Amino acid sequence: MNEGEFRPDPERLEFFLRQVVKPLGPGLMSFMLSRVKKEFKDMNWIQVFLEEPAKFYEMLSIALGGQRRADLLIKMVSAYLLTEFRVYFDADELIAALKSGSREYVKKFFSEVLKAMGEIRIIRV
Repeated sequence: MNEGEFRPDPERLEFFLRQVVKPLGPGLMSFMLSRVKKEFKDMNWIQVFLEEPAKFYEMLSIALGGQRRADLLIKMVSAYLLTEFRVYFDADELIAALKSGSREYVKKFFSEVLKAMGEIRIIRV
């Protein structure tokens, strides 16, 4: 990674994301983790989200049974972040960025959300 780039503390981030997807059951996270390990042997799912956003969105769509459901989950995460952490982001913009594979947007989004939440430590590299 370049100086000034970040990576999230994996343990805290994974705990947060498990809380977000908890209502959907443990199967979603397990499915996503197994797909990532199968297709990206040297990357964890956070790296796939940041470095291969279109592929991440594709895997999420498969895991949930379609793009409409993936979009709905992203909108649910948006509502959760707003109500629990007072963090707002435009879910439709994130969906478009994921679909188009915009690494810059996804990394900026991710960095801003983590900073705003304050609960998840940023590790500078």
